Amino acid sequence: MVLSVLLMFSVMPFVKSEVCKITNEVTIPNDHEIEVTCSESQIVTFFLKDDDEHSGLNVLGNKGRQLLNVDYHRDIKKMYITIGGKKFDASDESSKMEESRILTSLLLEPEFRFFGLAVKVIHDELQLKGWEAPSVLMMYQLGIAMSSLPHAVEEKRSIEVDPRTYDYHGSNPTKSCTYKGYISKNMDNLIANQCRGICGQQCHTCWTWVCGDCCQHVGCHRHDEFCSGPLGYLHLDCATARGVLWDTVTDQPFDC
Repeated sequence: MVLSVLLMFSVMPFVKSEVCKITNEVTIPNDHEIEVTCSESQIVTFFLKDDDEHSGLNVLGNKGRQLLNVDYHRDIKKMYITIGGKKFDASDESSKMEESRILTSLLLEPEFRFFGLAVKVIHDELQLKGWEAPSVLMMYQLGIAMSSLPHAVEEKRSIEVDPRTYDYHGSNPTKSCTYKGYISKNMDNLIANQCRGICGQQCHTCWTWVCGDCCQHVGCHRHDEFCSGPLGYLHLDCATARGVLWDTVTDQPFDC
């Protein structure tokens, strides 16, 4: 399994320079339908829904082909993730190897390789609040994870730090955390640890609409810990949808 993941990273196209744009959006209370077109021909459509008992994220590719579906039922505290037509219980530890295998294959699909970029465009342009809508938070969490995976095999260069990080951390921060966040007073230590706990792509980019700021957050920190251990991005709680969305420590969805 480790070999297959390494092979996937080695051949996975890096699409940072590609362009994605929102080509259609329909929003009604608690529901969003967002179409994003990347590289002029690859279409990714996101359906987000939240009500009192349920939150859902459905992602379709070209010609309406389902890529990914997440259903969280608050009343029974269950999350189900469907990838490649296979449904998984997020709390079922025994299935994570199979899910990792299917996700590995999905990452090579033409539409899904743009997933992270498409989510980032939605984050930047629509500014949907992840801390207010679980479906939006799930989308952002997956987008960050899928955007970060290619960096696992990039040659280490000098660390680029999002300037907004300095507003919240260090000995004299100029901004305060807004939603369950906390700060690091030691910027050097924070950067040395790849800005662990800040919701985004390590130190490079802070996604402010995930939890409302560039502070550290428990949910983002716990997942970063999985990806920073001895196995790094090969940890099955790092490179799987269940590992991104479901907190295996508290046995509930990740929150801010």
